Amino acid sequence: MGMISTSACKQRFGYAALNSRVLGVFLGLALSVACTASNDHAAVRNTADVIFFGGTILTMDEAQPTAEAVAIQEGRIVSVGRRVDVMKTHGRETELVDLNGGALLPGFHNAHVHPALAAVAEGWEEISGFKNPTAEATWAALAKAVQKHPPGEWVFAYGWDPILVKGLGTPTLEQLDEIAPVNPLFVTPQGGHQAFLNSRALAEAGITGDTPDPGHGAYYERDAGGALTGRLVEQPAFFPVQQKYGMPQSSRGWRESMQRVFRRHAEMGVTSVTTMGIMIPTKEVFDIYRDLTEAEPLIRHNVFLTWYARDQLENLKVDEGHSLFRVKGMKIWYDGSPYSATMLLEDPYVDNEFTRAALGINAGARGHANWKGDELFVAMQEAHRDGWQIAVHTQGDRALRETLQVMERVASQSSLVDRRHRFEHLMLAEPALFERLAQAGISASFHIQHIHYYGQVLRDSILGAERAERMLPLRSAMLAGTRPSLHSDHPMFSSTPMELVQTAVTRSTREGDQLGANETVSIAEALRAMTLNPAWQVHEEDRTGSIAVGKLADLVLLSTNPLEARPDELGQINVDQTWVGGILVWDRKCDSNCDRTAGATY
Repeated sequence: MGMISTSACKQRFGYAALNSRVLGVFLGLALSVACTASNDHAAVRNTADVIFFGGTILTMDEAQPTAEAVAIQEGRIVSVGRRVDVMKTHGRETELVDLNGGALLPGFHNAHVHPALAAVAEGWEEISGFKNPTAEATWAALAKAVQKHPPGEWVFAYGWDPILVKGLGTPTLEQLDEIAPVNPLFVTPQGGHQAFLNSRALAEAGITGDTPDPGHGAYYERDAGGALTGRLVEQPAFFPVQQKYGMPQSSRGWRESMQRVFRRHAEMGVTSVTTMGIMIPTKEVFDIYRDLTEAEPLIRHNVFLTWYARDQLENLKVDEGHSLFRVKGMKIWYDGSPYSATMLLEDPYVDNEFTRAALGINAGARGHANWKGDELFVAMQEAHRDGWQIAVHTQGDRALRETLQVMERVASQSSLVDRRHRFEHLMLAEPALFERLAQAGISASFHIQHIHYYGQVLRDSILGAERAERMLPLRSAMLAGTRPSLHSDHPMFSSTPMELVQTAVTRSTREGDQLGANETVSIAEALRAMTLNPAWQVHEEDRTGSIAVGKLADLVLLSTNPLEARPDELGQINVDQTWVGGILVWDRKCDSNCDRTAGATY
């Protein structure tokens, strides 16, 4: 590697991360002097900062699917192609990165995550089935969590999972009172959408039998006699409790928790995320989130606000923010989750001992919509008219049918085009409807890991074999031209992008069964659903999503070429490096000891 230029030296010191602050001005002057002194050839140059070579380069660019080398300068890609041609940009200051037989791809884009919610969970107790495989272990983990807190202090625990953990069931008010007799206790399942509180928590939160339900599908569950059961369903019901008692209590706490979440994404090779509802709908959290991504940049954020926080949109414009944080649109929930019987179905859930005892699903239940009458049309029409993208949480088959009708109605009454509205999760989407989505310019994002983690239980106990075989019809969405993406819904699942790719390709449950073999996709198609497609969905395809001249140098280096890997081993491929805007933000060789300064052209 040659000597470091003024520009490269500033990048290594994180110069651009300081932006236009006064401190940055003075530090920039000092760095310029230091860098110039160390390099007599720091004049205007036309050579690359970094050249990648020596492995497979999968560009996701249909015009040039593969390449031998890539050159970047000032955070952007300046040359892609044959090694002999790209090496013409090599100069004394160019850093050469030998891929050592690995594969270079566009950075992964996780199309539906909740960083603020993940940051909140940083301070909670984990009792998930991933760490506690039996009911006894889960209850023991919860008891241990309670014991860590002094009497009277709130205890928040997440990851309760009767799907993964056989025999766990739904926690009752009496059980939670027994395990936490002197502490308010708040327990949320792995899939969210509901929370379980003990009597002390209900009392401190001011929730009584006379408290009216908050609406929009949210409610405080009551038994046949009208007494509270401790179960709070959907965000408007439990968020006020979470906001008052279960969140970081300082700006510093928020920043540190968020940055840990962002770093884990970078370690997975993720260079962009779509934040599908900040989930903590307060201006304070929004401002911290936006400012942090500029002051300490790691990955890019495409942000949707929730309908409940739509007042935050009043003074914002589409794409407002900065290069690493752009406000895109509004998230709406139409239905809920199959694990709380709030996913809206055409036909009832399967009725058996498991659904009744473990999930609390009543016989004949079909779920419900969170909107009534023309409420959804009015909300969508307003958001569409104001230029926002609309993302709608739709899990059930009936939910998609009903929301699609509303979205088509909105579009038919407007001259605005290319809004790229989208549907989220789509567990039981009817394949025939994707043609209509494509015609309306609507896209789809799939929560594919329902198959891997919960596929067997969904088939055998919740939905039945016929519906399980047609879950998450990714191939149908691709064939219809909806440009679908994949997502992990983090923090629900912490799956890596390559684990999502593996499930999309194999459609295998963790027990080894295959569900919906006719909906499998190729490895190349699944990779596209983790790169270019999610970039297109948020109007970022001109900046990210593929390796092409002029685009931002957001890249991931994998240890193995995924196109040559066995489908059932895709999830085991390591992320060796992650680059954002031409800056190395993650390197597996040095792990947490890396100097991950950030700067360059974001």
